[in-house]
Amino acid sequence: MPKNARLLLNVLPQEATIASVEWSENSNGQIISIDQNGVITAIQEGTAQVTAKVKDIFGNVKTTTMTVIVRIPVDSITINDFTVHVGETISIPITVSPADAKKAISYSLGNSFYAEVNGTNGTITGLKEGVTTLTVQAFNRNDELIQRTVTVTVQAIPVTAVVVSPTVVNINIGETAALTATVAPNNATYKTIEWRSSNPNIASVDENGRVTGLSTGQVTITAQAHNGVVGTAIVHVGSPLTGISLPSTLVVQKGKTINVLPYIAPIPANATTKIVSRSFTIENSYYAVVDQNGEVTAKRLGETPLTVKLIDENGKTWTASTIIRVVEHATDPTKGGNKDGWLY
Repeated sequence: MPKNARLLLNVLPQEATIASVEWSENSNGQIISIDQNGVITAIQEGTAQVTAKVKDIFGNVKTTTMTVIVRIPVDSITINDFTVHVGETISIPITVSPADAKKAISYSLGNSFYAEVNGTNGTITGLKEGVTTLTVQAFNRNDELIQRTVTVTVQAIPVTAVVVSPTVVNINIGETAALTATVAPNNATYKTIEWRSSNPNIASVDENGRVTGLSTGQVTITAQAHNGVVGTAIVHVGSPLTGISLPSTLVVQKGKTINVLPYIAPIPANATTKIVSRSFTIENSYYAVVDQNGEVTAKRLGETPLTVKLIDENGKTWTASTIIRVVEHATDPTKGGNKDGWLY
């Protein structure tokens, strides 16, 4: 509006005789002032209410109110096409001359499905991926409309990293473990993760990152974001040791040596539990002896029990026993022997 303006008051009926008109405003002279002739003077940018109180010669009183907006005229507007991300709020990149006339700018979107504008703050918020237009308008000091229209592109905030936790998992057949995937940045638009296993026959993974061990082995579990960024974890699937066994009898020829280790059978056969120590004992060293490596040396004909003790990675102890039978090939049939010609 101009610096000064006079308000015109229309009274109905037109032939009414007016005794007095009182003018007032509610900004206390901060935004506008008004004299008793209805002349408004603009003080500073803002909005105020003006009230006219009219009294006729019969003492009847009527009032009316109007809104007065004080704006700073705009000389020029500069704005270019720009981009905003989904969920992001930014200041609209506009340059207005003079700078204090920025509040006089009005904004309108071509499609509010993709973004929303806060005209009071001069900000725009991305809502959904897509493209829309933004039109900005203002009036110059000659009350001529200045208008600019630009293209606003709303983009998703991309996932730049996926971190899977824990990164290494050890489970047994039939057991499950929960993996979690965290995307970066935290404000990424699409945080959906797709899980997959490098070998579903060894371990499967569901849509929530829960892994199930199916057979012994190692797999890589991959968590993939919508834009192809991945994170991984290694899963080792084992089979727990539940026991060990030995043949009921091990036959050793007198003066010969055998190693017991190949005869120790894990239970189950596909057990993956690691053994951290072994020890061997023979009940009667008169017939045979055993060293710390499991080497049994037969000394004399006869039999003696041998016991194997294993300690696994979990601290559990496992034992198994066998009979060491020392034999010798019979050279003199009168000394006896079995049907194959061996002496016991």
